[in-house]
Amino acid sequence: MQIQASLHKIFGIVSSVKKRKNRNTWALAICGRDDITKFQKHIGFLHPKKEKNLIKTLNSYVDYNWHVPSDQKLLIKFVKQKAKISYKRKQVRFTSIVKSNLINLRKKLLKLNIKSHLRGPWSNPQGSIWYCLTIKIDVFNKLIKR
Repeated sequence: MQIQASLHKIFGIVSSVKKRKNRNTWALAICGRDDITKFQKHIGFLHPKKEKNLIKTLNSYVDYNWHVPSDQKLLIKFVKQKAKISYKRKQVRFTSIVKSNLINLRKKLLKLNIKSHLRGPWSNPQGSIWYCLTIKIDVFNKLIKR
């Protein structure tokens, strides 16, 4: 418990302590990318195998932040990859759990004189919050023909 308190007080690392089943030992667990990154930066491991597993763990986290290009050709390619076309609604959707992704995309599209609408938040049955950016399908078709 003292180690847990020290990690939090000194480095801001959130952890949990649990007693192992059928044993008289305890385990300190650090979860979440930010806390594991802090652990690696400030403490780390001397043992090469443990350090390798720490890096492997950090690399296993998905990066939900989009890197929206500014270059027009790269932006069009990016838009094609992320677009979900709804012919029934005559619109193209871009969805993300990170609102700033869509705000950034909206700004870049606006520089190309493409108007869009940001909607949400909504939640799915698992409780994840997500947002949606829409543009008209005819505008999208003109964009990808550039």
